Amino acid sequence: MIVSMMLLLTIHTGLLDAIEQVESGGNVEAIGDGGKALGCLQIWKICWDDVKDQPELQGFEYKDVVKRDVAHTVFRLYMKRYATKARLGREPTAADMA
Repeated sequence: MIVSMMLLLTIHTGLLDAIEQVESGGNVEAIGDGGKALGCLQIWKICWDDVKDQPELQGFEYKDVVKRDVAHTVFRLYMKRYATKARLGREPTAADMA
């Protein structure tokens, strides 16, 4: 499963910046959806639970998604798992990840 690694690596500062603006205005301390979504990317615990066992997140807890680098890591790992050619039947695009 090679999710265009270049796409994931490039995921893109521009894409992440755009999603942050839509989700939280870039506010790392944002809490939304009745307290269910945290941080600049408004990450729900269910999303965290899907990727929390990855080595890149060892030592972190859900509450750490308010840190921009942790939120970005969660996003990348989630996209690596779900935005795949195998699941979509074609190469994933940035629009699929937004």
